[in-house]
Amino acid sequence: MKAKEIEQIDAAIERIENGQYGICIECGDWISPARLEALPYALRCKECQERLEKLGMA
Repeated sequence: MKAKEIEQIDAAIERIENGQYGICIECGDWISPARLEALPYALRCKECQERLEKLGMA
């Protein structure tokens, strides 16, 4: 689990450097600051993540 979390953090750092941090990869909307505070490496906004989980893809 730790190795995967490190990979996710590294990817978040890349998104910061590319100016894409905090933008949902699904819909392009901003990820809420509260979500990013709880999960700094979040790729999707809450709505898109929930949709993905309901489809069993997350």
